[in-house]
Amino acid sequence: MAVTTKLAGDLKTYLESNLNAKVSAVAAAAGVTLKAFEYFQLGWTDPFTLARYNGLLVVPDRLQVRSSEEDILLPFDLVAAISDSDLERITRGQLAAFDALYALVDEDPELGGICFEATISENSFYAPVSGTGLVAINHTKLNLSVDTLLA
Repeated sequence: MAVTTKLAGDLKTYLESNLNAKVSAVAAAAGVTLKAFEYFQLGWTDPFTLARYNGLLVVPDRLQVRSSEEDILLPFDLVAAISDSDLERITRGQLAAFDALYALVDEDPELGGICFEATISENSFYAPVSGTGLVAINHTKLNLSVDTLLA
């Protein structure tokens, strides 16, 4: 079973509409400077070569779909590419970006009605690599539980 294009598009649209407000609030509360996500993309590309930063890739994981009679668990990889000129700011920004995403899912587990429940199952932080111009990566596994009729 493949993730529907509509569901993936709905997730991207939800994040475009809601993530930056949460990023601003979390960053301000933590005293962190983190610029808004300027670029959202559905599908994979090399996050170190984006035209604009900060960027978020919404990548359906078609290999790990799990289903029952009532619902289907659809995993997505959210790849946040965060750029800054200062290593300490970028590291603190990575934490703020994840905290914002976690808070968004925690406060609205139905993600505006696009699923029964969204959960975060894992997150990884990747520090800037030499030659990337201080671009760090957050990789978050977001699982959406949806009705079998919607997938």
